Amino acid sequence: MSPPSRYARWPLVAVSLTLAFLFALPLAEAARAPEARRVWTRDYQEVAPRDVAQMILDGKKVVFVDVREPQEFAEKHIPGARSIPVRDTAAMDAASLADADLVVPYCLKDFRGFEGAKTLHGLGVPNVGLLKGHGIKSWEKAGLPEAGEDLGVLDEEGLRMIQEALDKAPEQ
Repeated sequence: MSPPSRYARWPLVAVSLTLAFLFALPLAEAARAPEARRVWTRDYQEVAPRDVAQMILDGKKVVFVDVREPQEFAEKHIPGARSIPVRDTAAMDAASLADADLVVPYCLKDFRGFEGAKTLHGLGVPNVGLLKGHGIKSWEKAGLPEAGEDLGVLDEEGLRMIQEALDKAPEQ
C-alpha cells in the first residue's frame, strides 16, 4: 500500500478552515457588540425620572415623546407628552425640538424608546435622553404622576402633582 499523496489532505484542510471561519465569525461579531453599544450610548444620556421631574420644576424645557401606539398613549402617559408612534419619528420636525433642554422618547419599557432616541439623534435633535430604568415603568416606579385621556397637558396642576410626588417619594 502506497502512502497517500500530499494533495489528498487538501480537501480536509479546506473543510476545516471553512468550519473554523464559520464558527469564528459569530464570536467576532459578539466581541464587537459591546463597542457598538458604547458608541450608541454616547448619542443619548440616561436620566433618572426624578431628575427629569426636577428639571421640569426648575423651568427647563423637557419634551416627552411617547413612541407607543395611540391607544397605549390614551390609557396612560407622562403629562405633557407628545404621542408620535415610533414609525413616525423619522418624519418629525427636528427644528421644533432644537430649543429643548431634554427630549425624552419613551415607551413602556423603552424597546421602542431606544429606536425613537436613535432616530431623533440621527435627525440632529440635541439633548436626547432616555429614562434610567427604562420607559414609563420607571416613571411609575419613581412615584411620578401619569396622565390619561383627560390629562394630557403639563399645566399648573401637573406641576403641583410632580412636586408632591418628589416631596413624598423616597430617593431612588
